[in-house]
Parts: sequence; C-alpha cells; structure tokens
Amino acid sequence: MTNGNGLPASGAALRAAMYVRSSTATYDSVERQVHECEKWATSNGVAIQTRIVDRACGDTLQSLGMSNLRQALATGDIDVVIVSAIDRFPRNWAAAQAFIQSELLARGVRCVFAASGIIRG
Repeated sequence: MTNGNGLPASGAALRAAMYVRSSTATYDSVERQVHECEKWATSNGVAIQTRIVDRACGDTLQSLGMSNLRQALATGDIDVVIVSAIDRFPRNWAAAQAFIQSELLARGVRCVFAASGIIRG
C-alpha cells in the first residue's frame, strides 16, 4: 500500500541515500540541494541514511561521489535515492536516464527528484 506519492505507507521504513553534486566552489549550490532533499525526505517521512556530496564535473558518471553511490547501492541497503534534480547526475540527459534505468530501477531502487517531487520507480 502506498501513501499517495508512490512510496510505501507509514510503517514501511525506506532506506534513503541523498546525492548532491556541485562542480564549483559555490557552497550555496550544495546547501540548496541538501535543503531540497532534506525537505522532501522530512515531508515524506523518509530518513536519509547515506549522504553523498560530489564535487565533480557533471560531464561524467566516473566521479568519486558516483563511485560512493554505486558502493552504497551494491550493498542492497538503499530503497530510494534522493537528488534535487536530474541534472545532478550527469548533465547529459540520456546518460542520466541510462544511469537511473540500469543502476537504480533495475535494482528496485526508486529515484526522487526533490525539487519537482517526481518519483521514478
């Protein structure tokens, strides 16, 4: 049973990872993304267990932060990945979609875009 937004109804705790990325030294960008993700999680009763801040260019999926996210996913202990927007994965839309499909959805992991409230999976 879901709570109307595609997530399990209360009582079924989700294990969440938050991924934020900024390739610049602008702290505001990271702070804004963290705020959006935490706000969504709090509003939906989801506790963020894993927090990943990636300081890499958005042109690649081969950053330290993406490696850390993959390691967290490999444990099987993540039910949902919360990210502020799709472009926080690689900026290339097709590459981001492929990552979501092959590395999240294929494992049964949902993806939430906190700024828009869109849930994939």
